[in-house]
Amino acid sequence: VVIIIVSLIQHKGKDDEKAIEITKELFKTSPLFNIGSFAVMLVLVALYAVFWK
Repeated sequence: VVIIIVSLIQHKGKDDEKAIEITKELFKTSPLFNIGSFAVMLVLVALYAVFWK
């Protein structure tokens, strides 16, 4: 709460010109990345299942 108040006082409610702009485009991944990450997850699940004893 204090951080919000200090930020609003310093910048008078405006965005800082040095700030990093966050958009939805930064968080989009390609289909190939999605498939690869799912494959890695399946391998980890299989290893976990094999060694869980």
